[in-house]
Amino acid sequence: MKKVYTSTIKFFTGVKQELQKVTWPSKKTVLNHTLIVIASSVIVILIVSAVDLGLTSSFEFFLNLDKG
Repeated sequence: MKKVYTSTIKFFTGVKQELQKVTWPSKKTVLNHTLIVIASSVIVILIVSAVDLGLTSSFEFFLNLDKG
């Protein structure tokens, strides 16, 4: 049981040391990157929606040709 306790303490000590080495981004950088991701997502959504609408309209047009 003591071995589990010792290895757990070593693990969390190592985690703490590694987290102190991390260079965290500034709030401005995080905000800029967040806005870029949101804008990119909106652009992709618009493109996919336009393609979907175009394909749906095309299929409906061709399927309705037989009904005439």
